[in-house]
Formats: sequence, structure tokens, C-alpha cells
Amino acid sequence: MLLACGSNAHGQLANDSVQDTCEFNPCIFEDAPGGRLRVLDLACGANHTLALAEDSDGKREIWGSGDGSSGQLGPRQMDDVYWQFVRLDIPHGLEGATPKFVAATWKTSFLVYSLPGDQSDVILCLGSNEFNDFGTSPFGSHTPGGISTVALDNLPRLDPTLAEPITVHSISTGQRHIVVRLTTPTSNGPRLVGWGAARHGQLQAPYGTCVTETLPKVLRTPQGIPKAVSCGSQHTIILLEDGQILAWGANRKGQLVGIESLVDVQEVHCTWNGTYCVTREGIVSRGLNNAGQLGREDTSETGLVEFPLPWRAPKLVACGSEHTLALFVGESTQDYEDSDALIQSTERKPSSKPELTSPRPSTTSQTLELWGWGWNEHGNLGLGMQNDVLRPELLFSKKLFIPKQDDVNGKWRTVGRYAKAWAGCGTSWVYYDDEEADSEELH
Repeated sequence: MLLACGSNAHGQLANDSVQDTCEFNPCIFEDAPGGRLRVLDLACGANHTLALAEDSDGKREIWGSGDGSSGQLGPRQMDDVYWQFVRLDIPHGLEGATPKFVAATWKTSFLVYSLPGDQSDVILCLGSNEFNDFGTSPFGSHTPGGISTVALDNLPRLDPTLAEPITVHSISTGQRHIVVRLTTPTSNGPRLVGWGAARHGQLQAPYGTCVTETLPKVLRTPQGIPKAVSCGSQHTIILLEDGQILAWGANRKGQLVGIESLVDVQEVHCTWNGTYCVTREGIVSRGLNNAGQLGREDTSETGLVEFPLPWRAPKLVACGSEHTLALFVGESTQDYEDSDALIQSTERKPSSKPELTSPRPSTTSQTLELWGWGWNEHGNLGLGMQNDVLRPELLFSKKLFIPKQDDVNGKWRTVGRYAKAWAGCGTSWVYYDDEEADSEELH
């Protein structure tokens, strides 16, 4: 089940309304097969949303909601706003391709597809090209509502080690700039390329020397191999495989101060004007703090977000425009009196009921907890109000009972449920597998 809250003036929450929503409500997928989809990826622009979802047969499709007036939802969705998720058309020639990722800048959408065989991945662009978001030749024409392809085929001319085929591993976006992490057979590990707005140095060029990069530019990281990337409004943070950080771009709000001195960093994330680094000790936060975005009273350069409970590593962290989410999934074990219920899960693989022996097997309960803090003008933290949240608070939780199941060796194993969270422009999203049996709402 996908739930969302926050800014909704154009129907981007896909809950069949255009009113801001201060509590988490289910999203609607128009004519979804069987009514059940697993959301694999989600991206938010200013007033539109993209969702990559998979049905029970493993078929992937890309869905969109909200404002399509700039063509960001495709040529057929330009004349209206969409209050529910609708399928986006598969461009001609990509019928056999598999969607991998979705991403968005302010009014632009990016759809990443893998092609059969030894072909390069393709990045499609839909919507506005106002800041050269498309990564295509400046001399090329763009028809509103049309679909363009990022010029990745230009990379071998910039760097011979980036010869095709190209595999895209991630795509990160700020408001107006894009950074892609990719590999080729000769790249000797992941490499970075970027395009779009560049005046503040967010694409590595010194401040003021380049207004925009119109074509994908190779971004050099001689300090190490890039493991992950996150983009703020005008800054870019790169996590290297050795746990060190590279920081490029604007620093007007202190979002880069002290960041490159951190070591053993595990994840990096950015709000528009902030930087968040997950370490073994907690989440280091830097940048703008006019609405509680840093989640702490500590005013030091690289203080930790102040959770009210002892620190434990989150399943994931997601940053929106000026708010942050942390998703935790914990497990506990309890006795399950009815052994027949152990074989009711739809994920069970054995074809017959397992033979039970003493002591009785038990079920595992996974508790999903979504915490958040920061700017909350649109109710995007789902607490039923619109006051900013200065410290992490529990926003939503769900307890899912998961029967332990028999494997081929007769041993009991636990099958966990899939859960993710995303944060957008004044919006928050959480997804969890909503099996009909054995679920209990907590909060």
C-alpha cells in the first residue's frame, strides 16, 4: 500500500483530491491490475509525481499524477491535472525495454530503461527544458510535450573509457541539475556524469564559470570511486566507497561546512539547502535550520539529529524540499497459537503444510516506523497539523505479522515484508506490502 501526505494543489498525491492532506492517506492507481502494485521507485517534481510499480506477475510500469501542463507526464497528459496515478505511455521503440528508475527536477521527468541484450540504458526526458534539463544539444529543437533522450552517446568522445554499452546505476536530481552514476565495460568502476544548472559549482566547475551544462559532462572523482550521490537545490554530495565525502556547489546556508571532514559515512542525502550523512553514530545534519530541518538543538557544525530513543540504523533516509524522513523496520518474535495460520501467507513456497514439531514455531512481527522532522507548512509530516517539527517525531507505524515458513531443509525461516519511503516537494510517501492477513495498525 502506498500512502502520502502534504502539498496537493495539483493532485500530485494521487488521492482523488486537490487539497493539501495533513495525514497519510492511500494513493489511487487508476485501473490497477488486481488493485495491488508494489512501488519500487518514486520521484517528485514541483507539482507532479512519478511512480515505478510492479504487478504480481513482475511486469513493471511507470505511473504519473499531478500537473502535466509542461509535458512532464507525457504528450497525452498535457491538458489536465491528474488526481490519481495514471499509466504513462511507453514510447515507440521501447516496447521490449524494462523501466529501472524514475527521477524529476522542477517540471521535468526522467525515465530510465534497460534494453535487451548488450545495449546501453536509455534516459528519457519529458517536460520542461528551461535549464537544459534534457542533456541534449542546445541546437536541437524541443517540442512541448515531446520526449527526448539524454545524449549519453556523446560520452565516449569526452572519455574513451566510457564506451558503450552504458549501464545506469542511479540518477539523482536537484531542482535544476542532474547527476548519473554509471558504468561501462571499460570504466573501471562507477563514474559520474552531470548536466543542467551549474552556476553555483554543483557540477564541479568553479562558481560562476558555467551557467548550465547542456550535454552530459564527465565529473571527475580522483579521490575515489563514487558509491552514491545526492543533489540539493544548488549543491551536490558524493559518497565515495571508502566512506569519505566530496561536496560541490552552494554553501550559503552552511550545507557544505565540515562535510568533507567526515569519515566512515554510510549514506548521503540532501534537502534543498541541507546535507544529511548517515554514520555509525547517527545522522549528521548541516545547512538551513529555520524550520527545524537539522532536527537538533546542537549548533555545532556537524551535530547529530536528536532522536528521542537510542540510535539504531534506519532502513533508509529520505530528504524532501526542507524535511527529512527516517524509516525503521524492527523485528520481534511472539508465540502463535494457531499453527494453521503459519501457512496462510501468500509468500509461502512449500506446496503442502509443514509437519510441526515441539516446540511450536512462532511468527515474527515486523514493526515499520516512519519518523520525520523539519518544514511542515503543507502537513507533509502527516501529523494532522501544519506546525514545523523541530526534533524527530514518530509519524506513522504499522505492525505486520509474518509467519515463519519452511524451507527445503525443513528449517524455519522468516520472509520479511518490503517497505520504502520517499520525500518530495512538501510531500511524504511510505509504501509497505499490505497482505490481507496478519496486519495490525498501530498509529
